[in-house]
Amino acid sequence: MNRFSTPVGIVLGLIGVFGAQILDHGSPMALLNVSALVLIVFGTVGATLASTGLDQLTRLPAWFRRALQPPVQDLEQLREMLVEFARKARRAGLLQLEQETQNIQDEYLKRGLDNAIAGMEPEAIEAQMQAESESLYAHDLVASQFFEAAGGYSPTMGIIGTVVGLISVLSNVSDVTRLAASIATAFTATLWGILLANLVWLPVGMRLRRVAQDMRRVREIEAAAIVAIARGDSSRQLERQLASMLAGEEQAPRKPKAGSEQGAPAGARAETGQAEASS
Repeated sequence: MNRFSTPVGIVLGLIGVFGAQILDHGSPMALLNVSALVLIVFGTVGATLASTGLDQLTRLPAWFRRALQPPVQDLEQLREMLVEFARKARRAGLLQLEQETQNIQDEYLKRGLDNAIAGMEPEAIEAQMQAESESLYAHDLVASQFFEAAGGYSPTMGIIGTVVGLISVLSNVSDVTRLAASIATAFTATLWGILLANLVWLPVGMRLRRVAQDMRRVREIEAAAIVAIARGDSSRQLERQLASMLAGEEQAPRKPKAGSEQGAPAGARAETGQAEASS
């Protein structure tokens, strides 16, 4: 996932709108309507809070940061770490991983390893990790649902802003020469209601949904690896399982390490696999 796609997309959208105004020989400043923006932003946030919950107001800054700078997980690095855990557990026992858990920042993965080290049955570990993963996913979706709801309210708030502007204009028609310009300004509220919905609220909501899906995907990989380790699968078996789970994922190309199995002859790799399977 590209970390800069959301801000770049928003900027390109704004460039398109203001650029079209310039190409039509209009002034970009004609599109700015501070009073309409105040009504739309506060009205949209207020309507969304009314339908969700007031406690979510304090989370908005963190949600925006998460959308603009989403967490990035190196799946290849994660795969290598999990395979190494399986190798150590197969050779020296699960207790050998107890020291490894102290260096893990991912609390979900850490709890799973702790359960495996404590001797919990693989089926129980799988059920517990799956339940926790779904709970975390539902929690992460709250952010995307907030912004998607805001995307539905924003165009309506734009129409309300236009109606309010027209009421103000038509209630004071003493200067007929300025009537057309005042009506045009009133319609900018509709523009910003639709624009904010399609350039901010809905894209940020979809971005946060994608982040939640990616994090759930990472947890699925971690859970499968922990269950395999608790079951006593070899590192070669786990490596094949993770390779199938990661099929189709975008991976950064990596050069084979010197002396690694990727760089070894086919016969040497086969002998290594047979020795590991028999251990």
